Amino acid sequence: MLATILVSGLVSLAVSLVLARMMAKEMVKMLGEIEATEKARQEDLLNISVDAISRMKNGGSA
Repeated sequence: MLATILVSGLVSLAVSLVLARMMAKEMVKMLGEIEATEKARQEDLLNISVDAISRMKNGGSA
């Protein structure tokens, strides 16, 4: 009976560890997507700023 309880506990622990690992991988993937989106947004803002500065230097002409 004790062996059954121990095996059951070990199986439960193993399943929990596998699920935790899967969740960690998903979180890393999501963080990578967030970082990529943020980088693209920053690049867009930089391009807008450079364009605005160029227009100001050219006297406001498009």
